[in-house]
Amino acid sequence: MMKSFQGIACAAGLLIAAQAGAQELANPAEAFGQRPAVTSIALSPSGNRVVYLSAGSGEETFAYVADVGSTSPSVVTMTDGDPMEFNWCRFVNEERLVCSIYAMVQDPRQIYPITRLFAVDDDASDARTLGQRDNRYRDNRQFDGEIIDWLPEDDETVMMSRVYVPETYRGATRIVDRREGLAAVRINTRTGSSDSVEP
Repeated sequence: MMKSFQGIACAAGLLIAAQAGAQELANPAEAFGQRPAVTSIALSPSGNRVVYLSAGSGEETFAYVADVGSTSPSVVTMTDGDPMEFNWCRFVNEERLVCSIYAMVQDPRQIYPITRLFAVDDDASDARTLGQRDNRYRDNRQFDGEIIDWLPEDDETVMMSRVYVPETYRGATRIVDRREGLAAVRINTRTGSSDSVEP
């Protein structure tokens, strides 16, 4: 419980610091529609670290990691809003994160949302996507799925409801991924290896 209070206090401190650093506007009405300084705050399993998202210039969003009580957060990764934006980031373990990003994309017929999940270390290394791999043989795949269990007993593994879209247009070959629909899958966030739990 104490760790939770410390994490919340750290997050509040970061928010206050971000607000203090913001320039005051001559016209308060200009503040309408401005992006929040800090969003999507989450503690690590030990409660000793915190990850959060913070708005940058324009449409940029940065993911920061900081030790509880520290005033020197480090940037893990960022999105530029063209077209991807952050949904959230969470800890898998003390060093590994899973982040969700989204975008609105357009084809000749429609505009539709897509989401993607990826894992990355807190030093911005070893990034890996967690959804089904995109390629030119699949129709538009909107969603990777969702994390349904963070499996705290498994250091780098999560349980995911993964969305599968079958491959088409490969021609006369046996190397075709015909999986389709929703499945429960255990995924190692570092190696990308997966085990089907429920197809």
